[in-house]
Amino acid sequence: MAIATSSPRTSFNQKMLYHKEILSLMDAVVTGDEVKNGKPAPDIFQEAARRLGKNASKCVVFEDSPLGIRGAQAAGALTVALPDPRFPENARKLAELSPTWLLKEGIGQFNHEELELED
Repeated sequence: MAIATSSPRTSFNQKMLYHKEILSLMDAVVTGDEVKNGKPAPDIFQEAARRLGKNASKCVVFEDSPLGIRGAQAAGALTVALPDPRFPENARKLAELSPTWLLKEGIGQFNHEELELED
């Protein structure tokens, strides 16, 4: 698993000070200042896939923003849109992008058994 965040590394590190258990589960972290083009360009997702030793088309990207979904789609990844109820306009935009999965009720709706990804 990887995190691909638009935040610069210093901001990300600050945010994650109290979430070390999440970081311990990650094989890679790519921050916005480590790629040439930010979302919606595919750069950050392609770099995360590269660091995982995978093709982006074999990756599943969980995103709450339309720009992130567009970038993940441009990278060729499967996409899971998680609309944030605090931003109702994003829910409409996410639906319009036709992600692979649109989880209106949250991440608990995701069924990993639907994946048929091979190494």
